[in-house]
This record gives sequence, C-alpha cells and structure tokens, in this order.
Amino acid sequence: MNEAILPYIFFILFASLHPGLTGTPAGDAANQTAWNSFKVQVYSRLDVDEQDLMEAAVAAAGEPALLAAGPPTRANPNPVLNLSDLSRRTAELNLPVMLGTYTTGYTHAIPSQEVNIALAASYISGVVVQPGQTFSYNTVVGPYNQANGYGLGRMFVGHRIVPSIGGGVCQVATTVYNAAVLANLEVVERHKHGLTVPYLPPGQDATVSEGNLDFKFRNNKPWPVMIYAVGANKVLTVSIYGREKGPPVRWEHETMETYAKWTETVDDPDTPTGETRELAPGQDGVKVHSWLIVGAPGGEVRKDMGVTTYKASPRVLGKGTGPPRTDRDR
Repeated sequence: MNEAILPYIFFILFASLHPGLTGTPAGDAANQTAWNSFKVQVYSRLDVDEQDLMEAAVAAAGEPALLAAGPPTRANPNPVLNLSDLSRRTAELNLPVMLGTYTTGYTHAIPSQEVNIALAASYISGVVVQPGQTFSYNTVVGPYNQANGYGLGRMFVGHRIVPSIGGGVCQVATTVYNAAVLANLEVVERHKHGLTVPYLPPGQDATVSEGNLDFKFRNNKPWPVMIYAVGANKVLTVSIYGREKGPPVRWEHETMETYAKWTETVDDPDTPTGETRELAPGQDGVKVHSWLIVGAPGGEVRKDMGVTTYKASPRVLGKGTGPPRTDRDR
C-alpha cells in the first residue's frame, strides 16, 4: 500500500460518514478543488486489493473497529433466523403462504460487506407488517453505524465505488423491494442507484441512505404479512408470507439507450515510468424502461414501473511515473 495515498483514503471515510457528500461537491471553490483532488488521487487507485484499502482507511482514521464492528447493541425482538423459526412463526401468525420471494448473490462482496448483508437480513427477518401499515427499511435496519454492528463495505459516490460503513445494506433493500413487488405489495418509496449493480437486472434495484433515501412498502392486504430474510454462503433470499396467494408477477425490461464508458489517464507513481496499467475497468451506463406483467382474470395486465437511467463510469489507466524497471526487475 502506497502510504502517500493514506490521507486520501481517510477522505473516503469522511465521505462515507457524511451522506450529503455525494458525487457533486457543495460549497466554495476550495471544497471543489479538494473534491477534484480526491477523485484523481483515490478513485484512480481502486484497483488496490479492496480489503487492503479498507484496512488502510481504518488505520488512517485510527478506528480499527470500523472494519468489523462486531456484535450489534440491539437485536430483532422477534428473530426468524432459520427454517425452524420460520415454520413456528408462520404457524403462530397463520401466515402459511409465500406471497413473493427473491434471491440475489453477493460473490462480489468483501468479507466485512458479507457481514453487513447478513446482519441487515437478520434485522428484517421476522418483521410483521400489519394491514395498512408502512414498512420503512431505514427505520428497521438503520442506523448504519458501528453501534448496530456494521463494518465497511462499498458505496457509489458519483460514478465511482468507494468504501463506506454499512456498505451492502442496499443489496438487502433491493432484494426486499423485489420480493415486495412479486408479492403485489404497494411500493411507497424506492430510489435507484447511480450505477448498475452486479446482482440483478437494471431497473430492479433500490438504494438507501440514512436520513435521505429510504425504501418503503405498504401492506395493502387485509391480513398481516411477515418478512423472512437470510444471507449465507454469499446468497441472500427475502420472502414475504401472508394468507392468500395473489396473481403471478414478472418483470420485463426494454433497453432504450446505452452509454459507453470512456477512458481517463492519470499519473501513477506505483507504475514504472514508460509503462501503463489499468487501474479501474469502468462500466457502461444504460437507460431502461421497466414494467410488470401481472396475472388477471382472462389474461394479463401491464403495470408500468418507469424509466431508469444509470451512469457510465470510466476506465482508468495509470501512466507510470515511478522509478523505471531495471534489468533485474524484468
């Protein structure tokens, strides 16, 4: 790890701890200059092994507990953590029918992010939403801090991916969103990510941010519904239980536009002079139109879910400014 970038890695932690600091800087010219410096010096170096990056960020902040925050100080009062709990709880509540279920994988997650995903799932598993009641993801799962057991994961800032305390909770929100849609529950609030996510198709994601962006659904059934969620072995499943199965629902999408990634070149002191290496692969952006096909007597009906646009992110090349290779290095 190049010690010269530690101050900028510390800035990553600062950004992750202040949700208002997003891809567009606010304030005076000095803030703009600092933000631009941050983007050049840190974003271009995200090819560094991310676990090392997390550890360096933690060391720079002087808070080693951030990487793996440990046991939460609060717990789900009615946890449903396994199939035995699920069978018992659905019988007690007379909620025998799975209304909707959705599964996403998280092979992309670093170890501390895996912990965050499993922890967020444990917070919502067993939650009962009464008829007419609105479920708020942030209220149940947040705050996203050490006290609630969260360590470092990933978040989007502008068109880059950076470390953040609680990173990974958006995947759980996304999976709840899809289960709720397939259960024919009323979605009250949902926000998309700035970039596409690796665990499901564009147009189906949901992002959250404490005090800012929430995911909410309302129970529009005449009986309670219960959430069951489990994250293990890099697989997350969220299911919603009730009393009567509704009509079948499926997603459909149309790609309207694509946005090609571009290439940026930055000076890279970790690469020998005269050489170039890829620091970040980048990804294309896309605009998609999404809708649901819902079963109905005598056929199907189409429910429009709107148009969602995701930014492209650049491929970043490092132009070597470090000491040139010697014959011994070759």
